[in-house]
Amino acid sequence: MDANLFRYWVRIFAVVFAMGVVSGIVMSYQCGTNWAVFSDRVGPVIGPLMAYEVLTAFFLEAGFLGVMLLGINKVAPKLHFSATCAVALGILISAF
Repeated sequence: MDANLFRYWVRIFAVVFAMGVVSGIVMSYQCGTNWAVFSDRVGPVIGPLMAYEVLTAFFLEAGFLGVMLLGINKVAPKLHFSATCAVALGILISAF
């Protein structure tokens, strides 16, 4: 039952993650095109924060997301659990 529950929630998480990636890409272009003056003024503050989020949290999430989604029956249970924890850590970093 626990594996079925995990598979159910991991599908929902994968869809939400994909939607977040797409909306994040659009948001970065939107900041530059629709709010160019705002981006010019606050760019030195927001730019490094967005770069930090992409370089740490997003790459951590994306790197281990493949193991979490596709490796449930292909890797050891401890490695799969570690990958799931790494994705959760990336999400926590992204949120803050």
